[in-house]
Formats: sequence, structure tokens, C-alpha cells
Amino acid sequence: AKEPVLPEADRSLRPALSELSGRGLGGGGAELISVALSPDSHRLAAAGQSALYLWDFTKPDQRPTVIADTAGTVARLTFAGGGQWLVVIAITKNGKKKSMAPVAWNLGAATPSATPFVVPEGVGRIVFPNVSLDDRCILAVTDTGNFVLWDLTSSSPFTNPRAFRP
Repeated sequence: AKEPVLPEADRSLRPALSELSGRGLGGGGAELISVALSPDSHRLAAAGQSALYLWDFTKPDQRPTVIADTAGTVARLTFAGGGQWLVVIAITKNGKKKSMAPVAWNLGAATPSATPFVVPEGVGRIVFPNVSLDDRCILAVTDTGNFVLWDLTSSSPFTNPRAFRP
């Protein structure tokens, strides 16, 4: 539910924002849920209700790239692997069960939007995924109590995840 814009807030905020330096990013136009800045500060990713956008600040006149249509609610959006990967932790619903799944795009690929990597079948329903503090791996806990680790520094991190039991 959208909250109404209070006229007094709008009247005071617009002049204050107009005095700030910088420029609007443009594009997107949707309500944003989550944003992330790349480690080198050259790219900004934003997840909206219906799409995932990527701005490249080294190309200031370029409109944002739509990386993907989002299906589900974005719980986390982050750059990982030194900025080469854009990782989305999405909450999806299958019947009454909710699960969280990491989906990643290789930003070094010629067309990042064409190559999303998703959790392969057989891993189990992921209930708690997270990106490591050093952005080098994704660790997830499944509904069976197993841990699954994707090493983002390997050449193909999503083809052979490591699974182990505590």
C-alpha cells in the first residue's frame, strides 16, 4: 500500500532537494525495494516490484539496463565476487511454503541479462541464503539442514556447489 504524499512535506522537500548537487538517474520509474552500489562505485543496481535495473556510471548518458523481471520479493541485492556478480536473494512462494533462492548474473558476460544462474534442482528448498562478508561466496541452509556453498571466485561457481551437513 502506497502512503499518501503529505503536501507540507512535498513543499519543503522539493526546494531542499533542488539545491543538492548531482543529477537524477532517470529510467526505471518504478518503486524501488532494494539498491546496491558496486565495490568500485561504478554501478548501481536497484530492484523494483517488477524489474532489476543496472546503471553504469561510467556511461552517464546511458539509460539503465533491465537485467531481469523480478518474480517474487527481493530480500537482498548485493554485488559479490569483487563486483563481477550481481546477486539477488528472492523470496518465492510455492503454495503455502516460502523459500529463498539466490539468483546471480555475471556482469562480466557480454549480455549479463541473458545468463542468470539459479539454484540447481536437487539442492533442496533454501530457507536461509546469505552472501559472505568478503563477497566471495554464497552460503545457504536448506530445509533438510544441509549447507550449500557457492564459491564465486571459481570459474563456474553455480555448476558445482559444495554441500555438507553440520
